[in-house]
Amino acid sequence: MIAKCVASSCKCTFFSISASSITSKFIGEAERLMRTLFRMAREKAPSIIFIDEIDSLLTARGGKSEAESSRRIKTEFLVQFDGVGASTQSNQEKQVLIIGATNLPEELDDAVLRRFSKRILVPQPDFDARYGLLRNLMQHQKNSLTQEEFLLVAKKTDRYSCSDIKNLCKDAAMGPIRDLGANIVNFSSEDEVPDISMKHFEQSLRNVRASVPPDRLQHYYDYNKKFGSIFNLSNIDLPPELRATELPPV
Repeated sequence: MIAKCVASSCKCTFFSISASSITSKFIGEAERLMRTLFRMAREKAPSIIFIDEIDSLLTARGGKSEAESSRRIKTEFLVQFDGVGASTQSNQEKQVLIIGATNLPEELDDAVLRRFSKRILVPQPDFDARYGLLRNLMQHQKNSLTQEEFLLVAKKTDRYSCSDIKNLCKDAAMGPIRDLGANIVNFSSEDEVPDISMKHFEQSLRNVRASVPPDRLQHYYDYNKKFGSIFNLSNIDLPPELRATELPPV
């Protein structure tokens, strides 16, 4: 979503790819697809190439289990990445921005990390972000929640990711259906189905938990302090168990 917002704000052509859209069982096909992707990005510049789960495509080279085809893909990516940098320096109006997203930054190849000059940690949403996300997700759903109840749900979802909150709202939306059970066949329209209430969110909070454990969050913050481009986390809303962590002076 962040990459799409960047592309929309900059009025750029947006290319979104994953490992499955590049890899191929045919020898040389993946490298050809990689070259085609970067050629199209240069032709449609200014453009943005977004690579989701980039660690599945560009892990560290040299492992015993690494396939030759995987090594060739990484080499082709590095060559094309350097080619984009050279072409954009000569023509500032033909910029190509490459954005990668990963949950395993330590798995990326060192040569890949060097080429990504900005490494930014996207933290879990803070209280205000969770409240806004809850209101946005529920605005088209029949619900009887008050502002105070939305604030309470936002408070109870500390350490939840955006995906977790989305799953929470989906589960809560099914609450009235679960309450009706077999009696739902007697309802002729959705208007007769009861509203989503705080009771359903309380039930869903017991079913949908935060997906990222505290130790993994700590790992991300530690990695960000060592290698991140923005390493002052003093303004980030850390989970309670991490707020006491001493941060280095900047």
